[in-house]
Amino acid sequence: PITDYLLHASNFLPAIVFLFYGRLGPGQPGERWTHAFLIGGVLALVHGAWLMRRAQRNSIALGVDLFLVIGAVLALVSPTGSRLWGEELGPAAMLVCVLVVGIVHTAWSDGGFVDGTFVDHARVRSLSLVLLAVTVVALAVSIAMRHSPLWGGVVPLIALVVVRGRLRKQLARAR
Repeated sequence: PITDYLLHASNFLPAIVFLFYGRLGPGQPGERWTHAFLIGGVLALVHGAWLMRRAQRNSIALGVDLFLVIGAVLALVSPTGSRLWGEELGPAAMLVCVLVVGIVHTAWSDGGFVDGTFVDHARVRSLSLVLLAVTVVALAVSIAMRHSPLWGGVVPLIALVVVRGRLRKQLARAR
């Protein structure tokens, strides 16, 4: 149903606002993307706090929020660094942030990278390791296709979201 889609899209609201403002906002491209990082970073701070308090945490969305927060900090202290982060590294930097969140959650969170809500820690860890491996592959694709927003950014992120959903379904069936 549409409500499920909208709820899922809300996991990525700061990124959606960031991309729309960066592409369609007022001003020259360099200035527009700097402002997009600042807006996205502020939204990501609030959004990340909301995500961490939800029962249905989303580690991928938290990684995207981390990317936006780092971009906002860079926009404040170094426009050159912000440009490098956003233009040169772009989707690859975002996937590195997702990978970092995934590693941290796999190592220190009961729900792991797959954000399970179950007590079978061994199964959560093994599926989290699968998702980490898929993230590394998505990162490699993103680096190889870094000059294509679609193939270097959108497709790898959607693939991660789809794989995470399938792994969570496996985890639920195993209960």
